Amino acid sequence: MNKPQSRHRAIALHDFPVGEPLPFSVYDSDDNLLLRKGFVVSSEKQRDRLLKHGLFQGDNDVHHSGDSESEFSQGFTVFETVETLLARLEHAYQLLREPDGSGFVFVMLRIAVDIQAICADNPDAVMGAMQVSQDLPYGLIHPLHCAVLCELMGKRLGLPQFTRLALVAGAASHDVGITQMQEKLHRQQEALSENQWQRIRRHPQESRELLEQAGVDDEIWLNAVGQHHERLDGSGYPGRLQAEQLSPTTRILAIVDIYTAMIRPRIYRDAFITREALRSLFQERGSSVDPKLVQVFVKEVGLFPPGAFVRLRNNELAVVQKRGVEASLPVIFSVQAADGSLMIPLRQRDPSKESFNIIEMLPHHEHPTLRSQLNEIWPPLKPISLR
Repeated sequence: MNKPQSRHRAIALHDFPVGEPLPFSVYDSDDNLLLRKGFVVSSEKQRDRLLKHGLFQGDNDVHHSGDSESEFSQGFTVFETVETLLARLEHAYQLLREPDGSGFVFVMLRIAVDIQAICADNPDAVMGAMQVSQDLPYGLIHPLHCAVLCELMGKRLGLPQFTRLALVAGAASHDVGITQMQEKLHRQQEALSENQWQRIRRHPQESRELLEQAGVDDEIWLNAVGQHHERLDGSGYPGRLQAEQLSPTTRILAIVDIYTAMIRPRIYRDAFITREALRSLFQERGSSVDPKLVQVFVKEVGLFPPGAFVRLRNNELAVVQKRGVEASLPVIFSVQAADGSLMIPLRQRDPSKESFNIIEMLPHHEHPTLRSQLNEIWPPLKPISLR
């Protein structure tokens, strides 16, 4: 299918404001809406990450700079929300590196509150966006994904809101002791050096110490961070703790951390397809991870989690919008026809019908361009804090 001619003007660096509402809507080269007028790009890194994909300003906005409150009140697309949370998480990490860590706890708790809010608003949309966002910085998207899944797990288990809040904050900050070298490790092809192994094995304790220095005193938060690499059989690190020493919230983060790492590609390996990652976790139940919590996690994520790419019997490529009443029958929309052309608009399919039966799950990294087609599959989320 030929790429449609963009009706919009290319955006240059000097056109893109940072820290204030966009005066125009932003589109990609296929005319898909990426950011609506009024969205706030919070940092230069976030702006540069967006610009490298090639962005365009909507023609209808070029000469119009009216009040954007009406658009603003409609909420953000789920991908706008993810970008905002990533920028705020990056800012929180920067605060943590300042001499007194001033403001870190407040900023991180606001992030955790907003994660709880968007998970309550549309959990399938949030899970889907996390599942398909494969090209964002690992050191930011990984802890954010962990935080979302910890909130959903905690809610399914009936944990009190403030217990979940501390767990979400812990998940979002569990790797702060290794953040500065995490992107390098994520892209490294050669075997880890002994020095790198030592840093990795120390980072849970170093992360906990950084948080304590910044004023974190909540034991649920601190234990989740300091113990997320401990295992029931004592094979974990840094303390080789045993099962009875690990709290339920710590066990939740351990499972979530393993899963979210597995489904993201590394230079030296492809990402695990969701089903493979869940099978691997299931096989570890009872030895290194909590068997009951693994079962709960598998049910929460689902056989076909939101955001999963699947191939149908008629050879169309579809994306899972949300989990279905039956685990094997999620709500799906075809995004690519059998001949490889994009479907505009997307078309809902019934997987119970033979021609639309799901025959396999597909790796996200093999279809990197499809993310831009998915803005319309989930409704806008309620607005969250911009800073």
